[in-house]
Amino acid sequence: MIVQAMRRHHADHTLDQPGSVFRDAYVAAKCATAWKADGVRLGADPPDFELKHAGRVERYEVAEFIAPGRRRGNELKADRLLAPEQRNKPQHIPQEQWTPAASALEEVARVAREKADKGYPAYTSLVLYLNIWPVAGQAAYQRGIGPAVAPALNVFKEVWVLGNGTLRQIGFAS
Repeated sequence: MIVQAMRRHHADHTLDQPGSVFRDAYVAAKCATAWKADGVRLGADPPDFELKHAGRVERYEVAEFIAPGRRRGNELKADRLLAPEQRNKPQHIPQEQWTPAASALEEVARVAREKADKGYPAYTSLVLYLNIWPVAGQAAYQRGIGPAVAPALNVFKEVWVLGNGTLRQIGFAS
């Protein structure tokens, strides 16, 4: 219901903007559902959001990474130019246009490093929102994701990746 109300008010522009509160709300909702949180609250930045578990409040920062050269929302903007009956249709992406695993991992490492360099309280966790899909070389990507986020493990309590609707823990501070 709230999504429809927001769409009526904001049209398709809700996810276009970098640093969008709607993006943070999407990630918070995915995490709250996956972890069966008792409550969720968007933060004052920092944190981007908080989840309540068994009376304890956990803090989370969100960082998005997208394919090099891609700008968030370009697909939506192009979609708006189509006739209404042509909008929101699945599109085939030829494999030669998939993001190579090495490029995706470079972007993950850059974003994780930037977040880690900002410095956060030790009890804050990081959720990396993978807005790169599809990735060519999934096996190489899966092997390389841990080393790519390693710098963030020195700063954050836990590091998670949300990609293609799946939330996965990559590591936690020792």
